[in-house]
Amino acid sequence: MMRRRLRTSLTNMSQHDAHTDFYTALGRALSQARESRGYTQAQFARALGIAQSTYGGYEAALRKIPVHVLKQAADKLNVSVDGLLK
Repeated sequence: MMRRRLRTSLTNMSQHDAHTDFYTALGRALSQARESRGYTQAQFARALGIAQSTYGGYEAALRKIPVHVLKQAADKLNVSVDGLLK
């Protein structure tokens, strides 16, 4: 029973790490694309129709960006969603 709990715990940790890595990389890509186009976080959040604190949470990987917001951000930044995910 103890081994099963440990194995489950380790699996959950590696899944958490993968999610964290994904959202951290996505936030970094959003930040770089936004900055290269001369937007501040506040300006870009306003363009997306969301609060700056919400958008900042996406870049800092503190919040998970909804797919429709990711698509909207990619369109406004003139990049593909796939380009942000690479």
